[in-house]
Amino acid sequence: GLDDAVLQVLNLKSNKEPDLNIWYDVSARYRSSEGSVKIAVVGKYTKLEDAYKSLSEALIHGGLANKTNVEVTWLESEEFEKSAQTKRLNKFDGILIPGGFGKRGTEGKIKVIKYAREKQIPFLGICLGMQLFMNASLEDDTECLGIISNSCKSFENQKDYPVPHLGWNKVHFNTNSKLTKNLTDGKYYYFVHSYYVPICNETIGVSRYPNDFSAVIERDNFFGTQFHPEKSGLPGEKLLESFINL
Repeated sequence: GLDDAVLQVLNLKSNKEPDLNIWYDVSARYRSSEGSVKIAVVGKYTKLEDAYKSLSEALIHGGLANKTNVEVTWLESEEFEKSAQTKRLNKFDGILIPGGFGKRGTEGKIKVIKYAREKQIPFLGICLGMQLFMNASLEDDTECLGIISNSCKSFENQKDYPVPHLGWNKVHFNTNSKLTKNLTDGKYYYFVHSYYVPICNETIGVSRYPNDFSAVIERDNFFGTQFHPEKSGLPGEKLLESFINL
């Protein structure tokens, strides 16, 4: 393999064979999936193939854990503001709206969330995708859906807590949820946001910056994360695995 080629070029020798058992296991799971799940990802950058690369890979890896083939369909949120019919979403087992900035495409995302709510299709909103559940958001003075009676507020820029909140932060979970039941409490997840959702009845995950805020929320089969699970390593992958298996 590559390691042998590098050793040969450097004129080095290895005293032991590489342990590839983990790779063999992943490869076997990929080749022998026992089922499939169809996930629609509705975002504003889907025409740029690499924009959601980390999310694509994380969903695939989340499926491998249970020998599930994850079929991802990428849908442009702005298309739902024009002519796209939301009923095309019926064929999916779950819908995911990733993070994004600015108003472009927001109306389309709201239409998709409304439809998923009406048809009870499992839904995961990441960052802005979660904030759209609220009554309103101070970000661009956005009127949201009101699925959860709360409002998204802006962080105050402080010396020790600059805005945006950017980087890794600890999250504490209520592990009675189907989304968080397999997660370890107190692990670190990756955040990038200037606005937050205050603690509410639907909060099942809490982080702090500098005060407590909602890191994960749940309402029926609607879930949201303020952090980016696709950028949060193995803990984030485990969360996506739970969403895939809802």
